[in-house]
Amino acid sequence: MLNKKLLQDNIDLKIFNAATNGKSLRGVIYDFKYWFSRIEKLKPTIIILYLGINERTLAFDEDQKNYDIRVKNKKKDQIKDYVKNNSFVYEKYIKIKNKYFPKNTSGYFLSTKKLYSNFRYYNYSEAKKKHELDNNIEFKILSQLRERFEILSQIFKEQNIVPIIITQVEFNGLQDKTLFSVNELIKKIAEENNFYIIKLDELALMQKGDFYDKVHTTPQGSERISEVIYPYLKEILNNIN
Repeated sequence: MLNKKLLQDNIDLKIFNAATNGKSLRGVIYDFKYWFSRIEKLKPTIIILYLGINERTLAFDEDQKNYDIRVKNKKKDQIKDYVKNNSFVYEKYIKIKNKYFPKNTSGYFLSTKKLYSNFRYYNYSEAKKKHELDNNIEFKILSQLRERFEILSQIFKEQNIVPIIITQVEFNGLQDKTLFSVNELIKKIAEENNFYIIKLDELALMQKGDFYDKVHTTPQGSERISEVIYPYLKEILNNIN
């Protein structure tokens, strides 16, 4: 959706999605260390980080660890992954499959009736009045977030990458206190490091039907977010160029 808007404005830039589902900032760090370095000629000058929701987890959370590290626990599964990652035949198979038999990702039309029963959207100003930082677990999450940003900041410096950070909301905005606190720290860290940031959590006013579960947007919701993001993104890209 953002690429379509860039094209309409005759901006000669294109966004490529290097993300996989469920990763936190730790997973992004692992991407730079173990994935991006293996992709020939991949030298991005700008990276967009869409952060907040998955940053609410702690390092010892095993479910989150599986998303971030992507290493199977069973030996036989590890062997399968090794073969897939190092097989010329499998690589060709995937390229053909993606080109001629692409996965349909437009079918997120699940029923949201239950999700939106008694729906209320908490915007930024309401959340700011509602939430206070007083939870010990929350403090641990925020400390972990700052440590991970320090690692990532060093990677940006070494590789001459300009980061653009975008904060996140859930289907009901910022009702979740930890998400609100994580977003606040992300914005503070961005300011301290002179990173570009688009404060979606302060700008978005999502509506019924914009999410098909608590954290994932429908096409309608994705379009709404792209409409909010794009003017700021366009200004930042023009400034960088």
